[in-house]
Amino acid sequence: MIFFKLFMIDSLRQVYNDIGKNHAHSRPLWPEMKRWVAGFKAGDKVLDVGCGEGRLLQGLKLKLDYTGVDFSDELIRVARKRHGGKQRRFIVGEISEDDVWKGLGKFDHILAVAVVHHLPTKKEQLFVLRKMKAHLKPGGKMYVSGWNLWQAKYLGEHLKNLVLKLSQLPESFNWVKIPFRKTKLTRFYFAGSMRYWEKLLQEAGWKNVKMAYGKGKNNMWVVLEL
Repeated sequence: MIFFKLFMIDSLRQVYNDIGKNHAHSRPLWPEMKRWVAGFKAGDKVLDVGCGEGRLLQGLKLKLDYTGVDFSDELIRVARKRHGGKQRRFIVGEISEDDVWKGLGKFDHILAVAVVHHLPTKKEQLFVLRKMKAHLKPGGKMYVSGWNLWQAKYLGEHLKNLVLKLSQLPESFNWVKIPFRKTKLTRFYFAGSMRYWEKLLQEAGWKNVKMAYGKGKNNMWVVLEL
């Protein structure tokens, strides 16, 4: 399982490095993301877990104390080029490893937008969610979102991935690879249900977790306050 996990992470990192080199264009914020950033105040400390090319910062004129972390050195390079500046820090690191969290401090807002669903095991998912909670200031907010991968439009991909799904049961039942747009690239996902993510967040230390669907039920999200 360890070798298999490392292989998947390395493969996913390579995909995102390729996306950074060839496909990293500005992407619009999801409606819920717009609502989230509308609640930020100048000077707030923000941690963007799995920040990619710095999507969260586009069009944001507030002066934030921002830290973005991502395992793709190419996407971090793009983020620094587009959004670098005073009080903006970008870190290349693997969020499921302890080292990247050391010395980060506490934040007013911590976001993981379409990130946790890329982690292959419950152990890693819990680790990241607990670290996020531990790095929140009192009164801080944590924002988590992920794709709804049990929609009808993805069922064909689930069927194509039967070998992968049967490879490391029971956990691998939720594994699936989804093509990236009209390319030959595929990205690995853990297709957890809404109930799965709610229970996981509760196990990470949150109470009364209730997720919501985004527009068209394409994704799921929740905002939690410490």
